[in-house]
Amino acid sequence: MMKINKLLTVLNDIAPFETAESWDNVGLIVGDSNEEVKGITVTLDVTLEVIDEVVEQGHNTIIAHHPILFSKRQNITNDYESQIIKKLIKHDIQLIALHTNLDKFNQGVSHMMMKQLNIDSTEVLSKETKDYYKLRIFVPNESVRDVESKLSSYGIGSQGNYDECFYKLQGEGQFRPTAEANPHIGKAGELTTVNEVVIETMVNDIPKEKIEAIVHEIHPYEEPVFDLYRLNKQEDYGIGIIHEFENGKGIEEFVQDVKIAFNLPFIDVVASSNSVKKIALIGGSGSPYFDVCRQNGVDTLLTGDIKYHEAQYAEQIGLNVLDIKHYSESFFKGYFKTYLEEQLTRLDKYDQSNHFIEIKESLINTNPFKVL
Repeated sequence: MMKINKLLTVLNDIAPFETAESWDNVGLIVGDSNEEVKGITVTLDVTLEVIDEVVEQGHNTIIAHHPILFSKRQNITNDYESQIIKKLIKHDIQLIALHTNLDKFNQGVSHMMMKQLNIDSTEVLSKETKDYYKLRIFVPNESVRDVESKLSSYGIGSQGNYDECFYKLQGEGQFRPTAEANPHIGKAGELTTVNEVVIETMVNDIPKEKIEAIVHEIHPYEEPVFDLYRLNKQEDYGIGIIHEFENGKGIEEFVQDVKIAFNLPFIDVVASSNSVKKIALIGGSGSPYFDVCRQNGVDTLLTGDIKYHEAQYAEQIGLNVLDIKHYSESFFKGYFKTYLEEQLTRLDKYDQSNHFIEIKESLINTNPFKVL
């Protein structure tokens, strides 16, 4: 039987929770990680009607793209969000959110929406960069293994599925302790030469001050010698998906294709030019990425929530914009359902304790806008 904590592990492998924006609220929001999964409903939003649907289906787990509890609450009373929380608890339903972490996954929401246009691209528009530190620490020969082991115990030297990732370089160090010193090696006033090893490694997700404290704690010297460099690397995930057509299209033809694909009666269009060659799609609100689009040679952006002055700016920089509305993200439901089924089926082959878990996409229309 699969429990919620195992499902969370699977979801974290798909779209790591740590990649979500700092303001976001992802992972298990309401529920018990030790509960057994008795059916999953995938939805864009969590509403009272969606919860009714889940109860009727006999499911006990919701995976939503848009989370609740964005801001800290002082109480749970009878406002709409409070009603949602109470209803989830009453029916013992676990709520899991995959928001900006799923947006950044290269087969995430934007990719799934692009597939609605029969385009199977995974090329990321704006890749994230991640800060890390490179640590060089000078250690006497006889203490190398002890220092490596202690660094590893703090997660230093871990890279992906590997730990104790260190590069070592043999050298010779010298020092003269002063009269006030309490040296681990050598005597006060005497020049001391020591065979040392330089240990190099990368440190992820640990603040500089914490790294420095760890080095002072584990190093045998009274005054440890080390270098700490702040660096960054480009990740393979980020915001938006791009695609370049082999042959360009006219803007009117392309708009009609998009209307059909997303079942839209109309689209607000910033038509800065008449041709469409290289497109980008950003689920949700993509206006902060106008300049990034132009820097990447994108002439046409599909996204939602475009404001008047943002549209003016897009026109000024020569970017076509199709406002396909925020709710177009709802097309992710079917694609994500299939993808998750594939991941759980693959897992079942290796773990016979699992059983078939029904996954359905919510059929509730949670779009607050109506066309009159």
